[in-house]
Amino acid sequence: MGRFMAIAFLIVAFCCGCNSKSPETGNLQPFELSDLGSLPVGLEVVHSPDSVLAQKGGGSGYDYTWTFQTTVRSTGAPVTIQEFGALDEENDQWVLRNFTKEFFTQNDFAEWYSCPGGVVTEGKDFSDPSNWGGANCLRPGKTKWFFVGIDDNGNRVKGEAVVEQIAELIE
Repeated sequence: MGRFMAIAFLIVAFCCGCNSKSPETGNLQPFELSDLGSLPVGLEVVHSPDSVLAQKGGGSGYDYTWTFQTTVRSTGAPVTIQEFGALDEENDQWVLRNFTKEFFTQNDFAEWYSCPGGVVTEGKDFSDPSNWGGANCLRPGKTKWFFVGIDDNGNRVKGEAVVEQIAELIE
């Protein structure tokens, strides 16, 4: 399934939680969305622009598309992206909206962000110049893109940023 189909919306509840290592193996437990709030920041995420006007139609396949660039960089040591996705603000909570019903993968990141192996190295930006959100109605909204990876010390870290979708059409 292509990148443009993969960003369709699925809603899953979002809440805060904690990150832990398995006492039996010392390995990180599988990432859960509820862990996001407790992860330390190890990635910087920037949307450009961070407030976006809609266009009628567009690449999303929906009636309206908001297009922007998303850039990810390490705040220090190299980070290997493990999962990432988009959360919509809904009823004062962030909810997952990935078509796959799962997080996007390291391979998705490597392809979409032109990042070999999905390893975000210090001092280098990795960008998706054609990131987007879509909807069948012209409505305002906020979407938080999050990225979760493992640093060189084996610790899980995150980066996240919000893009505002404005309910006005590009002239």
